Amino acid sequence: MAYDFKSFTQKIDDTKEWLRNEFTGIRTGQASPAILDSVKVDSYGSLMPLNQVGSVTVEGAKSLYVTPWDASQIKNIEKAITDADLGVSVGADEKGVRVSFPDLTTERRDQVVIAEQLTTKSSGVDVCKLLALCQLEKKFLQSWQQVWKRTHCEPFDGAGLG
Repeated sequence: MAYDFKSFTQKIDDTKEWLRNEFTGIRTGQASPAILDSVKVDSYGSLMPLNQVGSVTVEGAKSLYVTPWDASQIKNIEKAITDADLGVSVGADEKGVRVSFPDLTTERRDQVVIAEQLTTKSSGVDVCKLLALCQLEKKFLQSWQQVWKRTHCEPFDGAGLG
């Protein structure tokens, strides 16, 4: 009996994608628009992802600039980024919001290493859980196959039909 690995490989691919997204969100001192992906802005009474209320551009190695599509949203964007507690400096002007990345301290570097280790370990645990689930499914299929053989094939064994 062949086993269909499509759902297993899809779950593994989902885990790899999750890990990739987690690593892009870790602040390393280099300006990356991906760090703002988790920021939700209160826009007209509902929370919306930052990329749906404005565009994010890289100004330099250590700064991003958020240009809102509606200038009345500048204060909301500034508040959302500040409330997200990303460890960045936020300043607004009349056209948008500047996000500055401070230099990494030794303490922050240690925090980044720990965050990366925890994230990697978490994805490893997910993969181990998937493998265990796959083993359980395999055992279930084998026992189901044995029951099916007993109920459907054994009555014909020795019946002189073959």
